[in-house]
Amino acid sequence: MKIFTLILLSLTFITVLRAQQYTRVQLDSMYSEFINIKEVKTANIPVRADSEHVKCAFGVVNFVIVNMSLFTAQQQSVLKTLLSRPITSDSIITPSGFFIIHYDAAGYQMLKYSISDLAKAVDSAFYFETNYLGYPPPPQDADGYYHIYATNLGGGLYGYTQFEGEITPGSRRYHSYMMIDNDYTGYYSSGINGARVTAAHEMFHAIQVGNYLYREEDLFYYEMSSTAMEEFVFDTVNDYYAYMKDYFINPNRAFAKYSGYDIAIWNIFLADKFGYDILKRQWDLMKTMRALNAIANSLFEYNSTFGEELRDFGINCFYTNYRALLPEAANYAFEEAAKYPVIKAITTLPLPSPDVKMNSSPSANNYLRFVNGLDTLYTLVSNSDYKSGIDSINSSFPFQYHLYDEERTGTYKLTNKYFAAFSVAKPAFWSASEIYNNTLISQGNIDAENIDYTFPSPFFYSKNSFIFIPIIPNNSSEVDLNIYTSSMDLVYQSHQTISTLYGRFVVKWNGKNNSGDKLATGVYLYVTKTADEVKKGKLVIFNE
Repeated sequence: MKIFTLILLSLTFITVLRAQQYTRVQLDSMYSEFINIKEVKTANIPVRADSEHVKCAFGVVNFVIVNMSLFTAQQQSVLKTLLSRPITSDSIITPSGFFIIHYDAAGYQMLKYSISDLAKAVDSAFYFETNYLGYPPPPQDADGYYHIYATNLGGGLYGYTQFEGEITPGSRRYHSYMMIDNDYTGYYSSGINGARVTAAHEMFHAIQVGNYLYREEDLFYYEMSSTAMEEFVFDTVNDYYAYMKDYFINPNRAFAKYSGYDIAIWNIFLADKFGYDILKRQWDLMKTMRALNAIANSLFEYNSTFGEELRDFGINCFYTNYRALLPEAANYAFEEAAKYPVIKAITTLPLPSPDVKMNSSPSANNYLRFVNGLDTLYTLVSNSDYKSGIDSINSSFPFQYHLYDEERTGTYKLTNKYFAAFSVAKPAFWSASEIYNNTLISQGNIDAENIDYTFPSPFFYSKNSFIFIPIIPNNSSEVDLNIYTSSMDLVYQSHQTISTLYGRFVVKWNGKNNSGDKLATGVYLYVTKTADEVKKGKLVIFNE
């Protein structure tokens, strides 16, 4: 399984280090991995549900293509010889007329499942992702087809989408073609089912890079989205089960430090709750902002927050496997939760535990387990600081949790037997939820008292869709908003419905004047009025 471990390390390297200058050791590692993918034709390796593996070489292959100039002249010479398309003996145009599939009907590379079934699978993925979900189709070649090659990939790889020329210089959008395995013998999903999910997965990669952009730093998001797409298109195959264990035994990692395959259930969770359109909106936002920013901003637009959804996602992930069958799970469990692994706590402590001091990664869920022989309490500590999850992914943030068997100053009641207190230095992005003997008894709220300012602050047009401005609530459901320059010139006014953010009442504004134009960088004054309640303050806008 060495090839899988190397690819996973390479994915982490691409995601975390892109903004830095690559070392020669790092580039040599990527060079070797590319050679492994392109040249090694091993016997098929069985892929188990509990193995740490990778199905798609999308990140490694295209890292090399995009960064070709960073390799030595000798390395470039070798790499370029491996970039040509495969040569096959046969081909078929799919019924849609959009794709041409190249394959061998005999010999070492022989296709070992039905070519007509493969053509149907490709078109099914295409119609679902474009006609039903509304994504633009992947760019075709000059001959009017998108090309797919079924060959013996070896090493347990399902497939990958390979770039072949930037559509417009500087656009970070690429023409591409698709590589898929010729048999999927011994894979978690074998034969045509392996081909089906690969078609859905790689089709979405082709759509991503052909119509939106390719950003190496957000590779986890590309893989998360494509893996979830497999489930959306071919619901009964369930190949994504093979990758989930890594998340369920390590839920406390920063969001962007997952491979993406293992956390596809995040997109499944959002689609179940908000519908498919929220995921499509994230890809629109991805053109101008990082993935976690796109997720957070899309949730703002749907009148929610990353903090609320990370917490609710964590609760849903608790009610899996045998817990999915409990009556308490009825309102929280995923549709296929009984097939999922059991979430793993990062620590087990006695109940009560009066002074628990721990650290959390940004954009992460942490499960703490407390037991006393009779009772079991799980505390879900959510740190939804997605900005640090982008800029300080390796940071660690301390928190304290106090669990008593009597009421004390500053505690909140959990049961008649237990009381808790939760504290952090900057509580705006944190919450603690408690599950007692498998029943959710406290769904932690983000500390609303600490959010009495505009958010995000400052507001960037390139990163944010809306700015949220606090108001003084009353019985009214509507608010007047006025925005002034520092010299008190009115630039925006509206009368709108009140929204909420982290449990606080706010009004949202897109940062533009009443003519729809962006404002100049600077400090602006806001005035909100709900009935007779007036609130004033300042906000900062960057028009970079």
